[in-house]
Amino acid sequence: MQNSHSLISAITFIAFIAFASTTNIFAQDFPTWGLPDGSEIRLGKGRVNGDVVYSTDGSKLAVSTFIGIWIYDADTGKELNLLTRQTNWTITFAVSPDGSTIAVGIQDYSIHLYDVNTGETIRTFTGHTDAVRHIAFSPDGSTLASFSEDGTVRLWNANTGENRRTITDFTVQLRFLAFSFDSSTLACAGAFGTLRLYDVHTGDFIRNLGAIGAHADTYQRVVFSPDGTILATVSREGTLRLWDVTTGENRHTLTGPEPVVGNPKNVYSTVFLPDGDTFVSAGTDGTIRLWDVNTGENRHTTLTGNMNSFVGGTLSPDGSTVAIGSRNENVQLWQVNTGEIIRTLEGHIWSAENVAFSPNEKKIASGSWDWNVYLWDTETGKRLHTLVGHTRVVWSVAFSPDGMKIASGGSDGTVRLWGTETGKLLHTLIGHTGAVYNVAFSPNDNTLASAGADRTVRLWDAETGKHLRTLAGHTDIIWSVAFSPNEKIIATGSFDNTVRLWDTETGTILRTLTAHTETVRCVVFSPDGKILVSASEDETVRLWDIDTGENIGTVTGVAVWSMAFSQDGSIIVLTSRDGTIMLWDGNPDENFQTLTSYTNGVWNPAFSPDGSTIATGSSDGTIHLWTVTNTMNGQFDVEIKDKKLVTLGDIKRNSLLQNYPNPFNPETWIPYQLAKPTDVTLHIYAADGKLVRTLALGHQAVGKYHDRNRAAYWDGRNAQGEAVASGVHFYTLTAGDFTATRRMLILK
Repeated sequence: MQNSHSLISAITFIAFIAFASTTNIFAQDFPTWGLPDGSEIRLGKGRVNGDVVYSTDGSKLAVSTFIGIWIYDADTGKELNLLTRQTNWTITFAVSPDGSTIAVGIQDYSIHLYDVNTGETIRTFTGHTDAVRHIAFSPDGSTLASFSEDGTVRLWNANTGENRRTITDFTVQLRFLAFSFDSSTLACAGAFGTLRLYDVHTGDFIRNLGAIGAHADTYQRVVFSPDGTILATVSREGTLRLWDVTTGENRHTLTGPEPVVGNPKNVYSTVFLPDGDTFVSAGTDGTIRLWDVNTGENRHTTLTGNMNSFVGGTLSPDGSTVAIGSRNENVQLWQVNTGEIIRTLEGHIWSAENVAFSPNEKKIASGSWDWNVYLWDTETGKRLHTLVGHTRVVWSVAFSPDGMKIASGGSDGTVRLWGTETGKLLHTLIGHTGAVYNVAFSPNDNTLASAGADRTVRLWDAETGKHLRTLAGHTDIIWSVAFSPNEKIIATGSFDNTVRLWDTETGTILRTLTAHTETVRCVVFSPDGKILVSASEDETVRLWDIDTGENIGTVTGVAVWSMAFSQDGSIIVLTSRDGTIMLWDGNPDENFQTLTSYTNGVWNPAFSPDGSTIATGSSDGTIHLWTVTNTMNGQFDVEIKDKKLVTLGDIKRNSLLQNYPNPFNPETWIPYQLAKPTDVTLHIYAADGKLVRTLALGHQAVGKYHDRNRAAYWDGRNAQGEAVASGVHFYTLTAGDFTATRRMLILK
């Protein structure tokens, strides 16, 4: 039996423009650096996810993001290079004193040394038997120190990769390593007030500074004075201390005029000024404080502003500048003495999980977890406007058909209309009683539809913002909404596992489509309006006849998160939370064409109006543009229903995927897949390496554990049943001899 609907024009060849170098060839063209195969340009530089680090000479600044490590000229803010992230990188890296190399911890327990200018691997350090958690270069550049969850600290010859010494004295998790300025002494600091000094040349133990007046909690930062006689430490329990290196005596516990050092638990960077008499501390409470080393008094406090969104930061070696990585956007450099912003390294945004093309294809809008909407120039990759107004996560954005307005929906329960040219707020639409997850304009530009957590769709006058009608009937969250091309029908997909078709004029339900068995994540109409495509967490994509409501085709085995049709109906692009982007020409006998794979989930793709370009957003904070070329037009009919349209093959390897949602509060799901039956255990750690929770998942069969019914579930509580605090956590999956670790964020 053949269905007569002409769904899609066959495409016999799809060509992609590929830029896949990790090296800097054209310094002025950084939006094209380190692109995956097929991507033409990148909008945004990726979300800042960890340290911001100066080279010892202060000439370069390295910023860790979800797509890699950006290298900047510290004086000009100019982009020098991007070391694109490997999927097995850990969270730690260090810049050599002269800024020429970067050492990066790899999840296979090795350390790779990269040339900053070329991005090439110089050498590899092997020997650790567990994840590497911190790396430090000696000031003379001759030695690299690392500590691992295997309980060892290793001292390496930075020039040859030789393991000179292995220190095995530690029974607690370490947190920080620091060299003295003459490179002769190494301080190892960690949990429960552990602070030990070692001779770099022999590896011999020198002294335990934790014996007298020890910190009660884990050390966050450790730094030597220029002459090596004093060691400054910062601890999680809220103290700054200065230690006499020779005697081990606690010279001073630093206290400010207000509460102790503002908010001392969040001090993120410390440095001695070159004269050795002044000590500088910077904290996420928005203060930079200068201290007298001899007396321990607070000499000066500079207010730098609200740093509640801080994720990483560092002081320059001379103490004149603080570089701050923000969860909101960008990296900012502040002058310590005046508190003024010197420079902003733009392009680092929290996420770009939903995107939309303007009708003229010159702009892209994206919504973000940092509560903002961003407007981008598609030709230059530069950001044009930041639309500020939402007070929670922005879940969805859409351009009006005339290109003059942008609609956005957010977790704050509002829908907002913005002027495209000015970026100014035109209307705030209030009526939803929960988060708004999707917005869509009608093709004639008259109506705006919004759907969300309150289980309703609301229709608004797109010009005035007036509420027109409410569509009610779903029994759970509505995640997706779409207008038919003739505007007579609205389709919705819901957490209640159904797809519903509504009469736009009356608001009545025309049909309820019930074949899915899990949350329906996305619904899209074919351009001719005859077919609806829906994707669900049950790992199926279904094709529906609009006239009859019949399920005329089913794709199985793919966890599709979102989809989009090209304007001519020739291609469907599908994205998945595991980072896969797929193209499908609709041919029942052909597999999906895989475009690329990200290290983070890819959401809400969008076709340009002429169908030549696809934009995809990601939770790593970037948008990629892909060029697609059709070389032949053809026609075919959709096969009979229930035919398996694509075979993905057997699972060939174990893998641990990104948790979702991420960030989360209070609960999250952790997906994974197994290539063979085995016992599975999940360990959850705090940022300091302390074990928070162990989830024994038992003996598991081969398969994909992706959806909420099968993925590992964590309620955000520790082993004692207490809710854990906001911040970065790590989860490690152990399945037989397979181990993998990923990072997640609790955001309250």
